[in-house]
Amino acid sequence: MIELPNRFARRAGRAVGATTRAFAARRRARGGMLPFALIAGLPHSGTTLLARIVSEHSRVHVPNHETEAFTAGRRHAWVVVARLLADARAAGKTFVVEKTPDHVARLDLVRRMLPGSRFVLVARDGRDVTASIARRFGGDYDRGFDWWITAARSIVAEMDAPDVLLSRYEDLVLDPKSRLEAICAFLGLDFEPAMLDYHARQKPWGDAAQPRIATADPAHQAHAVRRQAQANAPIYDARGEGRRILPSQWVAAFSAEPARSLMLRLGYDPAG
Repeated sequence: MIELPNRFARRAGRAVGATTRAFAARRRARGGMLPFALIAGLPHSGTTLLARIVSEHSRVHVPNHETEAFTAGRRHAWVVVARLLADARAAGKTFVVEKTPDHVARLDLVRRMLPGSRFVLVARDGRDVTASIARRFGGDYDRGFDWWITAARSIVAEMDAPDVLLSRYEDLVLDPKSRLEAICAFLGLDFEPAMLDYHARQKPWGDAAQPRIATADPAHQAHAVRRQAQANAPIYDARGEGRRILPSQWVAAFSAEPARSLMLRLGYDPAG
């Protein structure tokens, strides 16, 4: 019999343990499945606002942070899904909604793992998104523009699928009740007017509610605190704010390809 060196034996043991936990989580999840939906899409586009509002629905469990469940492979995903389902049942909820913007590029994985899931993909004018991300990262407009292009491409690739609903930030701000009625109907839920009063019930939200924030860098801590405040504040109309401060060369970038075609597909006027 061949004996593995201790470090390899420990590594193999951890791998076996992780696999065993993932299989157990998958069995628990499949045995106690609830309707499941994802809010995903563009960063800095109001996904947090929408998740916070939906969290006030009497039937819905929404974790108060981004789980990134489907960004690290199936084993990790099954463990997170099983935990979400257990948390929902413990809270007496019958529907799970998770919000992680990056999941917009993982919808096929979710479809394979959780057939019948629904996806609300959130879009926002690319100029406002680029300015917002640049403000967060010290004026890095390249990062803001690249993030928007990458996520917008994923949304456009999925937006016509029957299990996808496109929801624009601007529409939610302009007419919250109508937008929420449409989202609830898409998810198979009754609209509840109390959702619009979400800010009357303060909740810990985002990274500010997680223990790890204590060791994060100051910029991340500041962002987390700002998100926590935004999640518990009334809807604020930030339409066009980014466009007013975006440098002219970046405004022009949205009238050129590839941004122009993406803006048009998502319902925005690149010259507006």
